[in-house]
Amino acid sequence: MTVRRATPEDLDAVRALWEALYAECPEPEHRRKEWTDVEADVRRALDEHVALVAEERGAAVAFVLAHERRAGVGYVSDLYVRPDSRRRGLGRDLLEGAVQGVGCPLLELDVAAENTAARGFYQRLGFGEQSVRLAITAERLL
Repeated sequence: MTVRRATPEDLDAVRALWEALYAECPEPEHRRKEWTDVEADVRRALDEHVALVAEERGAAVAFVLAHERRAGVGYVSDLYVRPDSRRRGLGRDLLEGAVQGVGCPLLELDVAAENTAARGFYQRLGFGEQSVRLAITAERLL
């Protein structure tokens, strides 16, 4: 396995991984997005921020996108490892690369409450909750 900086030539591979991520872990309806909604942000990550891919036998099997959210705080917007490549340290390797790439002493990310596998992974690495985002549809309050 190789972890390397993604380039604009990797856009199709990153797109395939991004689509696999959101197919496996869809966003709530009010936050759902399509590739066309994020493509410009992904291109910017490839050019200006941290975008890494992990390859196995020449095929991209994982990716991470990260940037500096504010002074001293990095943010991981997306991290995904294909199911058949999990439990081999790729997620940790990608996060280590993201930390080095953003160069911030603190790294944040959001994870869906129902994604217990991802939450467990992050907790094993030492991530801890800083806040909890709650949501309700307006019709339930009216």
